[in-house]
Amino acid sequence: MNPAGNRGYARVTGVRAGELQTSYPRYVAGERNGPPEDCGGIPGFYAALAARADPDHPDHDEFVEWLDEYDPEVIDELPLKIAIRRIANRRNAARSHLAKKRLISGQR
Repeated sequence: MNPAGNRGYARVTGVRAGELQTSYPRYVAGERNGPPEDCGGIPGFYAALAARADPDHPDHDEFVEWLDEYDPEVIDELPLKIAIRRIANRRNAARSHLAKKRLISGQR
């Protein structure tokens, strides 16, 4: 699943060492919309886009209706930012809890 909770696909690039006081993971940027639900994975996604773009394709009208206002070039970043922030919060809470345990056990 991708951060938005769909069974879409995501590619992570530009991984680098972070800063100690920054909460990770973080959403930095994205490009293109993920495939819609039940499109048949990546091959079905591209087949649907091709059929929608080709007025002579036998399934053109069906895909125009099914994809309606879907635009693969538009990405809704807000759900991604929220989902990744939740992951970061859980990860950082666990890290903080472990640090406190180490501190307490080191004082005993």
